[in-house]
Amino acid sequence: MNRMMIPVCVAAACAASSVSAQHSSSASDATIVVNAGSQARSAPTLRYDASLGTLPTEQGWDFELGTLDGDDQVVGGVLHLNIDDGSNIVFASDAGVLDWNDGYRLSMRVRVPEGSVAGQGFRGGASLLGKDALGHVYAVLVGADEYVFSSHSNLLSHSEWTILREFDGAAAFHTYSIVSYLDGAVLEIDGVPRAYVPVGDLHDSVGTFRVQWSADSQHEPVLSQWTEVVFADVEPCIGDLNGDCIVDSADLAILLAGWGVCN
Repeated sequence: MNRMMIPVCVAAACAASSVSAQHSSSASDATIVVNAGSQARSAPTLRYDASLGTLPTEQGWDFELGTLDGDDQVVGGVLHLNIDDGSNIVFASDAGVLDWNDGYRLSMRVRVPEGSVAGQGFRGGASLLGKDALGHVYAVLVGADEYVFSSHSNLLSHSEWTILREFDGAAAFHTYSIVSYLDGAVLEIDGVPRAYVPVGDLHDSVGTFRVQWSADSQHEPVLSQWTEVVFADVEPCIGDLNGDCIVDSADLAILLAGWGVCN
């Protein structure tokens, strides 16, 4: 059996990340200038923490697909999921009536097995997806040699909404974070912005924000390992007065313009 190692840290949060970039209307891995959301809504904290020694279903996560058996267990603070050939396991939970455009962070920490694929015929890798109340989707799929980052409703190849790039996801654990803004989302890997996609098309709306994390064994059995999944708010970036997610001279100019005695 192949072994898929996924210490997952999934965090979805009201985002105020310091992302500096050139804005583009197409999918890009260049540095990105983005517009922060309104941060008007708060997300409840959703968490799976394997260090507690219990399964996701015991911590409030639902099965969206698949079943657990006796081989699925938590050992040493790691969740081991044995997935049979031709099946997959999907955990999911609702985070309330939320809109990606308000700015959130959704992250997973994962190492996938050798031979896993993230592109066409996705199998044996790790995936993380958030679909908001309106039907907007952002997702990242990680394989041994590449990742896919997409805002397409069905994660299909699209020049504007989907990126596939080479990346070694099997040699070590990495943290993959989807950080959304008013006009798109950035993929960070270990805190470094790597790719940008604009807002994509609409999936069927379900009226709530749905978080999903999963592993797939389309062609062969895999053993995936996860450590943590979190969905939560993040404090806004202190000093970011113009809401562009960067604290710089533009914010200082706003401060100086208002300097003095308030009338």
